[in-house]
Amino acid sequence: MNEPLSNMGIVHPGCKPPAPTAAELNSLAPGDQVKIKRGRERFWVIITGGCPDLWLGNVDNDLVQTDLHGLRNGDFVRVERAEIMEVQLNRTS
Repeated sequence: MNEPLSNMGIVHPGCKPPAPTAAELNSLAPGDQVKIKRGRERFWVIITGGCPDLWLGNVDNDLVQTDLHGLRNGDFVRVERAEIMEVQLNRTS
């Protein structure tokens, strides 16, 4: 097992995961998840549709700063490519 830990989804505390590649961003499809940043809040969104520059989806975790941005778990959001920090492709082969 010579695969880097970051490729297995294990990230050392204090380390940022690698930025999503263009290929990952271009291959996003409904059911995939993206972590985005809005203000100081980072949260997961399940993609429901869109295109490589503007995605649509639903917030997929409880948020801490709802009073600042008004978003809650399950809310519909538009996600711009530049907001995406991480990608989790949910594909079965």
